Amino acid sequence: MSPITPNSGKVPPGLSQAAAYSWRILAVGLLGYVLLSVLGQLQLVVVALFIGLILAAIVGPLVGLVNRALPRALAVAVGLVVFVGGFVGILVFITTSVTGQWETLAQQFVQGVAQMQTWLQGPPLNVQSADFTVWYENGQLKEDGSYSNGKKVGLHQFWKKNGQPEKEENYVNGEIKILKNN
Repeated sequence: MSPITPNSGKVPPGLSQAAAYSWRILAVGLLGYVLLSVLGQLQLVVVALFIGLILAAIVGPLVGLVNRALPRALAVAVGLVVFVGGFVGILVFITTSVTGQWETLAQQFVQGVAQMQTWLQGPPLNVQSADFTVWYENGQLKEDGSYSNGKKVGLHQFWKKNGQPEKEENYVNGEIKILKNN
């Protein structure tokens, strides 16, 4: 009895070719899984290598230019100092821009949250019951409570702009039942 080979005619050629591709796909998938598993274990090394490659790509042209006038080690030092100085300068610029616009950003945030709350209560979502928290522009809590069918329900707490408690109101179906001033 002769052995069966893929070309012996007993296995259809299409099935033989599909089996060959299947094994190749499984082998490539297994190789990819093993590679990603190893990279996952070496995550710190891979991230450090990636950052080093990016840094080399950024600083490399400057080092090449400075290397024409200075020794290589000094050119690398100059390139790194310029890179770090530029990075710190960008951070300082961003920080001063954000701090100069802090009040405006806080107001826009509060307005955005209020718009989202209004939007959630209206069509198309018609949120019937939810907990809502309202904040002052300075970031202090203003009001905290729940709504059901567009009406206040349960305990609602209010605070002054300085963060001190102002009052508590207990609502049943939108009507105040208990009011406590602090």
